[in-house]
Amino acid sequence: MADNSDREMRLSLVTLVVRITLGMIFIFYGLGKFMMGYSNYAGWMINLFKDTWLPGFALLPFTYALPFIEVGLGVLLLAGILSRWTFVATGLLLAALIFGQVILQKPEVVAQNLVFTILITIGIWASEHDRFSLDHFRKKAG
Repeated sequence: MADNSDREMRLSLVTLVVRITLGMIFIFYGLGKFMMGYSNYAGWMINLFKDTWLPGFALLPFTYALPFIEVGLGVLLLAGILSRWTFVATGLLLAALIFGQVILQKPEVVAQNLVFTILITIGIWASEHDRFSLDHFRKKAG
């Protein structure tokens, strides 16, 4: 049976891999929305949901905030800042995105986002053991 420090290291590595993977995904998806043209992206999103029951007044602020939120969460995950709460916020964002894809009846996108949700759940579970985050180094220095 592995000793406690070996278990801690394995959990640290799990969290590191999950943080880096999800962080890069969210940064690049967020930046991609800016690269397609911020207003082009927003118009595309509004048009995508125009025939659904989702009210435009609810969709508009979400659409305009989404690229900033994705990049911000991605950076926080990559750096390991407030990791557990960043994982939770990322999970809540994914829940909102999944909700939108369910409304659009896009089961393949829902399935893909559920994979990300599983990774986030693993990240939440293992985050207290993350030795490779800025949070850990700040605690160690303080």
